[in-house]
Amino acid sequence: MRELVKGSIEVYPIPGIGAIEMGLHIFHNNQEPPLKQPKVGRFTVIWKKYPDAWKIYRVISLH
Repeated sequence: MRELVKGSIEVYPIPGIGAIEMGLHIFHNNQEPPLKQPKVGRFTVIWKKYPDAWKIYRVISLH
């Protein structure tokens, strides 16, 4: 399971293309005991704006 770190989302427009979304997340593995200090990772999502919708173009997840 992936948990968003509250308040960590940043979104920046890219004129003529879409937007970049960045933030922090924590992964939880329900097959293992919970970690006392879960590791926080970064993610970046590149969104592309189409005439009828926003779509995810690329995702970069570091954990």
